Amino acid sequence: MSTSTPTRACAFGLRIVAPDGEQWFWFDSLLGIARSLALRLFASTQRLGHKADIGFRVPFTIVDDDGLCLTWLRKTPYQAAHTHFGATWRIRTKWKTYEVFDRNGRPLQIQKVLGVFDLEEHLGIRKTRRLEHGDRGRGPVPRIHKSRGGNGWFRGIQTSHEIKLNELVLADEGEIPVRPARNKNNLPTAWEDFLRTPQRNWKVQRKARKQWDRCR
Repeated sequence: MSTSTPTRACAFGLRIVAPDGEQWFWFDSLLGIARSLALRLFASTQRLGHKADIGFRVPFTIVDDDGLCLTWLRKTPYQAAHTHFGATWRIRTKWKTYEVFDRNGRPLQIQKVLGVFDLEEHLGIRKTRRLEHGDRGRGPVPRIHKSRGGNGWFRGIQTSHEIKLNELVLADEGEIPVRPARNKNNLPTAWEDFLRTPQRNWKVQRKARKQWDRCR
């Protein structure tokens, strides 16, 4: 066997377990296995670090208490059935675990292995120092701004979340599709909204104005 292909007896091992089976990958150095693990996690989560916001349809990773096993999870909600009280939702979960072993077959800490490889430098991402809250004289504070109303003629109809949920239904697996009233073609858009009045006075914008005119 060539020197570029390490053997199992003297190499670092990466174990990946998924519902469809188990895979092993062997590397001759710690940097090589750290690079492979970091790129795999970035490709599956599109995030630089292992910490991510846990939410539906957003893939994230968690590490166990010992720090030896990293689990990739993705939870996808779908409509299982429709009742008189509304739709019944269920969660479809996909998972995959990662474990790293040294040359002697002992498990390694996931965080220490990921710290060996600089993923930001490999991807060519420019590193910037984050400004702490209250750091004056060095530009504006991130994510702090004053929102002002009165702009725009139409309201933004937020239906992208519902459209994405409807597209996740797998009809081939027996999942019940969304009802026709909530179909993508029947959802409202911004063009169906009434033209708003660009005034910030609450007396003009209120719905119950001129109630005495209705009695005439």
